[in-house]
Parts: sequence; C-alpha cells; structure tokens
Amino acid sequence: MDQEDTQTAVESHQAAWHKPSSIFKKSALVFLCSIVTPFGWLIIKILFFNKPFSAEFIDNLPLYSYMFLCSLLIFTIFTAYVGKNEKKSAALALHDPLTGLYNVRYFYYRLTEAYANIDRSGTPLAVILIDLDYFKKINDTYGHPVGDDVLRSVSRAITNARRINETAARVGGEEFVLLLPNCDLANAVQVAERVRKTIKDERIVINDGTEIRVTASLGVAATDKYEPDGEKKLYSDADTALYRAKRNGRDLTIAIS
Repeated sequence: MDQEDTQTAVESHQAAWHKPSSIFKKSALVFLCSIVTPFGWLIIKILFFNKPFSAEFIDNLPLYSYMFLCSLLIFTIFTAYVGKNEKKSAALALHDPLTGLYNVRYFYYRLTEAYANIDRSGTPLAVILIDLDYFKKINDTYGHPVGDDVLRSVSRAITNARRINETAARVGGEEFVLLLPNCDLANAVQVAERVRKTIKDERIVINDGTEIRVTASLGVAATDKYEPDGEKKLYSDADTALYRAKRNGRDLTIAIS
C-alpha cells in the first residue's frame, strides 16, 4: 500500500457511517431505491395493460405499499451491511492485526502529515521508538503464541500510557512507535519514561502460571524546524537514540536533541 492508497484508506475510515451527512445521503439513496420497485411495476401495468394511473394505484395500494416496505427493508439491510464492511476493511488497512495498534503505513502517513504542520504552525513534533529487550529469548523459551500475548500486553500498556492526541503504532516485530504532535524534547522524554515504566510494571501470566516481565529500550527525538524530507531525519534520530539505549544496557530512555 503506497501513500495514495493509505490516504484513501484513511479517508474511507474517517467517512464514518455515523456522520450526519453520510446518514442523510445513504437514507436518501435507500428511499429512492425502495421506490423503484413499486413505481417500476406501476409503469409496466400502465404501459402494457392500458390501465389508468389513478385506478391502478388506488385499486392496488396495499400491494404497492407492501412492495415499497419490502424494498425499503431489503435496501436498508443491504446498505447497512455494505457500510459496515467498508468501515471494517478501512480499519484493517490501517491497523496491525495482532495488537490492534496502527500499522507502519499509517504511522508514516501521520508522520508526514504532522511534520508538514511544523512548516505551517512552528509547533514541535517528537517521535519515540520503543523496542522490547530480549524478546527473541521469550519466543525461544515459551513459544510464539506466548510472544504474541506479550506483544498484545505491551501494546495495551503503551496505549494506556500515551495521551489521547498521540499516535501509537507497531512498526516491526517487537518495535513500536509513538508520534507526539505539539511536544518538545523534554516533554517527550517524560512521556517515554512513563511508557518505559508502564511496560516494566506489566505482568504477563501464561497458562502454567509463570509470570513474564519485560523491559523496553526507548529512543526519543524531536524538532520544531521544518526542512524537506525532515521527517525521515526525525525518525532516523529516534532510531539512533534507540540504538544507544540498547548499547548502554537496555531498559533505558535516550534522547537526541
């Protein structure tokens, strides 16, 4: 999925069924489609059986009412079904199926969008990269299903630790990212530390009662200066900071200014 496809999926996801304009359009479409069946049959009777409009309509009013109501019910159910599946498909295109967090494609879409806002408003933007420590050992020791449980648990911890305007995504096997709009480096470090401690405090109990504890290394970068393709450097700086956290003993937060 390229940038254009991602934008299309985002727009489909945002064009939600519950928006008033969407409800009005769909209701109008359902109503018009429901009229077609009885009205079409009425036209056939008039044209091919030479029956006067008023006589045909009045004599068979119960029939035409029944046809209209049945058509209305069928088209309502069909439209609701299609709308529900459109929303589901759009959501699946933007989310990681294992953890429910946003996926890497949506993250890059949001990163590009948020970075462009620096040029317009001058507000800072921060990125936090999160990588679980020794995750391969968990998979090797307990198996991949337990590893998946750990990833889901960590995802919930990240979601609970973030603020409402921050985007959380899974960008790799055991790597996650937080996008923090309108956030400078000092505040981003505070958020990162809160996330790190939340992950460390998370208790994951598997079927045999064994308790698994995990830690994470975090890299933080922020900027309030716009330059072409600068979002790539911002992400790269966070990745460099993450590497330093790994190299310096793990279970750390390292920031690059």
